[in-house]
Amino acid sequence: MDKTINRLDQVVRVCQDFQRKNISLCPKCRARCSNKNNVSAKTERPQNTDKEHSEKQNKKTLVSRVSHLPVISKTHEDKMKDKDFSTVFKSKKPSRKGAQSSSTEMTIASEDFQLVLEAKNSAFENLHKKTASEYENLEMFNAKLKEENEHLQSKLSSTMLENENLKIENGKLKEENEQLESTVSSNQKGLKEQITGFTNQITEQKKQIGELENDLDKKDDELRMVKKELAEAKRPRVKDIVLGIRSERSGMGKTMIEMVNRELSGQLQNILEKENVRLTVKQCAAATDVPKGLMAVLCLDMSRVGTNIKDALAGIKVNRDVFVIVFHHTSKENLSSLTPTSLRITGSEQRQLGAIIDMVFSSDSGIYECDLNTTAVANIAALITKYS
Repeated sequence: MDKTINRLDQVVRVCQDFQRKNISLCPKCRARCSNKNNVSAKTERPQNTDKEHSEKQNKKTLVSRVSHLPVISKTHEDKMKDKDFSTVFKSKKPSRKGAQSSSTEMTIASEDFQLVLEAKNSAFENLHKKTASEYENLEMFNAKLKEENEHLQSKLSSTMLENENLKIENGKLKEENEQLESTVSSNQKGLKEQITGFTNQITEQKKQIGELENDLDKKDDELRMVKKELAEAKRPRVKDIVLGIRSERSGMGKTMIEMVNRELSGQLQNILEKENVRLTVKQCAAATDVPKGLMAVLCLDMSRVGTNIKDALAGIKVNRDVFVIVFHHTSKENLSSLTPTSLRITGSEQRQLGAIIDMVFSSDSGIYECDLNTTAVANIAALITKYS
């Protein structure tokens, strides 16, 4: 197409050259040239429009072309019929040399003009075919749009029918909701009355429970007092026993006497607490300090144990409430060779004693732990328990 337009421009320039040389064209040629220029301008516009506009604008352009197609076709045919190339150029009588060159140029221009017309006819036919196919496509597209429109119309009708049904159901649901709200309101009133009654009952019951708890606390206090009295009644009564210790004429020094009193009292107290006996040890320096009750007379085995016991008992009335504790100064290694004092003494006064108990000690450890001392403490505790 661009080549054709260029050729047409060349023809126009040739015509202008003839006019400058005082060679005039016939009116028909001039009209045809002007028509060609108009046609070329018209053919350029759709190309630019097809490239720049979107798909919707292309469809509108095709519709307008189809509507004007019969008019354009008829006009173009009339122009083609009226063409007469035999009288295209009329020339004045130029000079012989100029006439030859002008004739050659006119021949070339005529051939070019013929080629341009053929190209235009071919382009027009192609445009006609393309426009016809696009018109058919538009018809098919229009039919498809009609089908879709009918389908949408049927959908719209069904949707409107469903909307009406939904409105009817909505009205029914509103009525049911109003009935339910009235029922719930009446039930709430009844429930509030019941809750108020239950609250009053609970308040009264809480008040009664508080009174019962107070009574129960009083009963618990009374029960605890009774249990305490019963426990005290069932508990064995603690017996107070006074043990007199006579250390005068024992042959022991003051330090040794204090050690014996301290250790012997502690060991006896641990045993007698289990028997509910509370022991009190009292020192007796003279015969007048001897209490009425159980008495332990201390005696140190120095050489003649019988004489030592007799000296320790001087001034004391001997009976079963008096017993003698004989202390032997020896080590653990010599315990096996120690003979019990009760087997070594004789005499009626010694036989009247409650018991003669042997214990051992050392200068370093005092009354040390051994089977002999353990047995002696247990025997003294038994005497005290028996006396109580």
